[in-house]
Amino acid sequence: MLPGTYTASFTVDGKVVVIHGYGATLNAAAAATSIGLDNGARLQLLGLTVVNLSAGMTAIDCFPSTSAAKPFLEMDEVSVDAVAVAVLAYPCTATIARSRLKTRNASFSVVYALPTSSVTIDRSVLDGGNGVVAEGQGSVVRVTNSIIMNQTGDRGAFAGTNVFGQGVGSVSVSFSTVINSQVKCGSGVPRCAGGTDVGSCVDSSIIFNGLAGAPADTVQPGGCTASYSLIFPQSTPLTGGNNKYGVNPTFNDFAGADYHLANNSMAIDAADPAATNFIDFDGVQRPQGTRSDIGAFEFKP
Repeated sequence: MLPGTYTASFTVDGKVVVIHGYGATLNAAAAATSIGLDNGARLQLLGLTVVNLSAGMTAIDCFPSTSAAKPFLEMDEVSVDAVAVAVLAYPCTATIARSRLKTRNASFSVVYALPTSSVTIDRSVLDGGNGVVAEGQGSVVRVTNSIIMNQTGDRGAFAGTNVFGQGVGSVSVSFSTVINSQVKCGSGVPRCAGGTDVGSCVDSSIIFNGLAGAPADTVQPGGCTASYSLIFPQSTPLTGGNNKYGVNPTFNDFAGADYHLANNSMAIDAADPAATNFIDFDGVQRPQGTRSDIGAFEFKP
């Protein structure tokens, strides 16, 4: 696509399509999904900006209309601004990297994975809504090196859920930074940890709520697991070990939305020593010190 703004919506049906969209913006047609995938389609989006401000309409819909082959979606350096769900997978295999996904409505998720979808998210910003949801047994979402922020919906920043009674999905979050959002949990062992209850698994991540009136527990006590993570505020310990509770991560400029670590941050050299995550949100090599740092950003001296 040449640089510029286009008003259109389309579906890739059973084809292999690569769209180079650097400098291009796709505005959805009125009351329509922006991009659909059907019948085993394989779509790669590169650098495209997708805007869908129609109420209730998904921006990118990896949702086949029949029981045909599962579609594949790959997004790299893509920006999505939606009123409803930014990316819906049902069923779909999706890889999202270096992208910025925003949902303006707290009733919708940024990424919504339904059975039997697999979604991998790396080095991306997920803004608003209900965050990342894996709904139903067989749905799996893995998030690494990403920023998850400003979720105000009742499911919080991320969760494996069972709203429709089809079993619980699995959500795992590693080396990520969660800003001004709660993490909601069930009461038992979450799917990501081998159980069957609602929740998520977190490691080597910062979960920080700097809003006035933030609850005493940023991660709801119960079924979530956390290890080698820094959580603020947090008064109730979680299942897992080597966490730092109630410790301010000390960002470079929180008010200015710079979530890189300051040189005196307690998150430096505090991530899981056995982790094999070798780059951060910016592409900086991990570790820079004796071991990797907690959160999406590795401190570079």
